[in-house]
Amino acid sequence: MNAFHVTKACVAQWADATAKGDHDDAARWASVVNEQSMADVIQAMLHQALDPAAEIVFDDDPNSSPTSARPRSERPCSSGRALRAETPSPLRRPKGGGSAQIHLPTHINGSTDPTSTNQQCSRTPLPCAPNKRLKVRHLLCGTGELGDAMEGNEPKGVREVLEQLAQPSNVAVHSSDKLLGDVEAVATKDDEEREQNQLDALRRKPGLRPVPSKELGAGVQLTPWDVLHTLGRATALARRGAGRGLAEHWGCLKYSQALEGTLGTFMALSAEGRDTADYYKALQSDELGVGFALAVATHVLARRYPDHSVSIVPADAALRAGFAVTGRDSGVSVGYRYRPQYFAEVWKPGRPSRVFPIACKGNHSGASASHIQLASAAVHADAVHIGGWADTPALIFSTEIPVDGPMTVHLLHAPGNGGKLTHPAGEARDLDKELDQDNIFPGIQPPAVDGQTPDPVPGFHIEADHFAWFQHALARTGAAGLTAFAGDAAATVPYLTGRQGRKRYEGISHAAIGSVQDADHELLGIPFVGTDHVLRLNRTRVEAFSGVAEDLFEHLAKGRLTHYREEAHARRASWPTATWDDDWDGPVSLHPDGSVLALRVLPERDCRRCGGPA
Repeated sequence: MNAFHVTKACVAQWADATAKGDHDDAARWASVVNEQSMADVIQAMLHQALDPAAEIVFDDDPNSSPTSARPRSERPCSSGRALRAETPSPLRRPKGGGSAQIHLPTHINGSTDPTSTNQQCSRTPLPCAPNKRLKVRHLLCGTGELGDAMEGNEPKGVREVLEQLAQPSNVAVHSSDKLLGDVEAVATKDDEEREQNQLDALRRKPGLRPVPSKELGAGVQLTPWDVLHTLGRATALARRGAGRGLAEHWGCLKYSQALEGTLGTFMALSAEGRDTADYYKALQSDELGVGFALAVATHVLARRYPDHSVSIVPADAALRAGFAVTGRDSGVSVGYRYRPQYFAEVWKPGRPSRVFPIACKGNHSGASASHIQLASAAVHADAVHIGGWADTPALIFSTEIPVDGPMTVHLLHAPGNGGKLTHPAGEARDLDKELDQDNIFPGIQPPAVDGQTPDPVPGFHIEADHFAWFQHALARTGAAGLTAFAGDAAATVPYLTGRQGRKRYEGISHAAIGSVQDADHELLGIPFVGTDHVLRLNRTRVEAFSGVAEDLFEHLAKGRLTHYREEAHARRASWPTATWDDDWDGPVSLHPDGSVLALRVLPERDCRRCGGPA
């Protein structure tokens, strides 16, 4: 056995003796532990595991005094006390040998003297932080943070991860004339190269310009958990395999430790987010780029149209209600691989909606890569015309996610008078009725030139005679995304057509691979219904919950979409804004559509490995 396993076994014996109240035996095992080469490390880890609010600092100089140690950071624990634990270097014993000493400030070891020491952990147990469910025995059996830390991984404590997810940070947003010039230069160069290589010219969104500063306001502030909530909502209807609940519904949870930031600073990748294998970085930047882009898009449009609601609808799902998007869909295929990823529907009950195609990308490479991505996004955004030729407004994004600094959302928009689904009152549709699947012939018709009508160009064209239908399609598809996010497959089925994937939600859905609406919680004083999922963060079981406000979900489940939209719109500005629920004891993200995403350490249950609480 190596030194780690020997020391770990000795600490386990000490824990058993302490639990039984046999202080003499505990003292003997403590002495054995202190003779081990890893005693300094083990005792420091034990103290931090028992009180995660205490910050461990390993000094390079074993002769330095506790007051001279420089902590990495200080943060208040849940009781409001600023705590810090300091220890000599784990590589060398204190001069003269003896037991390892862990220097603890006021209230940890019961002394008000900052130079006092706690030499026998078995005799002076530390208080656990409030609501801490991880016990010593559980840690020593290798199923908690201490097991990971003693193996050399030194992950964050789960409590710290949860608190970080709820911490608001600034998000850098860049939209300027210089950005527009850089993107236009890239697009021009690309067009020239395509012409030299005898490739078809690409059609890009015309009239791009910077977003007005008044629509960005004083800045955009988000929590990491809100970004993941946005990503989770966006992918609820994505076609990512039969294991829908894992591949789609909970895909955002893999980034639970990827982002960090503090109040007054800008959000960036965490150490865990930076330590991603190269072949996963493209996926990471793409998916996080979606989360940031849609969060910023919602912010911008809510400021532009303050008396409207803003809903994000996946473009593929909405378009499939009327088009054969790919060759795999029934009908005449559009045959054009470029299209926006999302639509933003800006709406008020009983009024025509305004629709904005959104194209978004992400990268780890830098600003020059974002210029290339924005030039490409302009092609995707122009694939959908709503109304007249080249008159549809749009938003394009590229999120720059460097490994060594704050991330930046680069943004341009195209204004336009199109996109508004104005239709005669007599053509207004009952949103509560199921959507009829249409078969719109693909192609976008350019205007006539010198009396000659040119051939249609590839893409999706929603003309005036389909405005009422398209508003119906957006509303129903958005509702399907909400019921799917709440895990209710049966409620999702009526909101989708066959080509939109209705069959994927029919039949029995197994909780292990799907999303089953069978959970309810009260969060921030509001009852929610939805679905949950248990996973591990640094070997500690945590519970994620996604759902919709109970009264709003009841409208959706009973097919009362009109009532849902009326009530959701009326309450859009009255939802709580807190990012942490003390009773739930974890981060909470609540969106104006009534959806919620929450995370916490799983409540106590038997630990199979050691008989202690999980």
